Amino acid sequence: MLNEPPLDLNKALDAVAAASGLAFQHAEFIPKGEVAWCYKLTDRQNRAFLLRIATAAPTVPRSDIEKLRDLAFVITPVAIDGMFLQHEGYTLALYEFVAGATMWDQSPNAAQMEVTGRSFARLHQTARTKGPFAHREDFSLPLLDDLPVYLDRLAASEPPDAGAPALQLKRKLSPHLAFIEGEYDKLLAHQAHIRQREIPFVNCHGDPSPKNLIFADERMALIDLDDLIYAPKETDLLYFSDHPHFESFMRGYRAIVPHATLDADIRAFYGRRWFLGEMTELCVEILERPHTADEYAHYLEQVDDILEDVGLG
Repeated sequence: MLNEPPLDLNKALDAVAAASGLAFQHAEFIPKGEVAWCYKLTDRQNRAFLLRIATAAPTVPRSDIEKLRDLAFVITPVAIDGMFLQHEGYTLALYEFVAGATMWDQSPNAAQMEVTGRSFARLHQTARTKGPFAHREDFSLPLLDDLPVYLDRLAASEPPDAGAPALQLKRKLSPHLAFIEGEYDKLLAHQAHIRQREIPFVNCHGDPSPKNLIFADERMALIDLDDLIYAPKETDLLYFSDHPHFESFMRGYRAIVPHATLDADIRAFYGRRWFLGEMTELCVEILERPHTADEYAHYLEQVDDILEDVGLG
């Protein structure tokens, strides 16, 4: 989030201090993230923590997070008994603060990508050693039932209740509406096909996007465990497939899981589902929800980024 949350921060810090036994002397707001507010906290021993404040209750079972405790590169909640603290309608969680650059801010080198590949192979193997995660991939298409409605609105001469952000969205997407509609039809056909296949599943992070990987020298830290899922390995691996050092990533992965390859069918399905899902979510944010000017600008920039990712920029 780009702006601080509408809650009494001092009361929230007092609640975290009481639950964790820690005493904090400084809190610094970090204007990043899309579904939560983040603060860097420093305690009286100058140790740094990340406080994450979300409006939604955690959906990942504690037992799934516990499966990852032995993986040093996975940043799991610390200090608070029960991992998450409910406070005045918000969910608070405390983590080790990892100093470094996200993959979004700085592209990792070949050595870092090889370390990342080995790390994800170890994460995936926890399905065999610790048991599968509770949430299982069913190849559903969340939110996508609404996409044709938004495409029809954007195809109109002027969107109903059009404000400036809606008109900007229309200008960005109008040249590509036929392509988007075609991808939607292909995705529905692909879903029916892929559900008929027997596909091996592993424990996946679910959202290893660039903002959720932090690099410091040769260390890779994986954050944000909101989307843990038992699914095909491609759920995670496709996030790295376009990186210039993807072969280094796969070399690291194959050091743990020999002969691993990407399934072309699953790759195509996930690519389309990601693109159309992102577009639907951005239509919801821009056309349906009230935001500040800065927030609207942020979402419109994301539209440009996604179009560029699929070669439409």
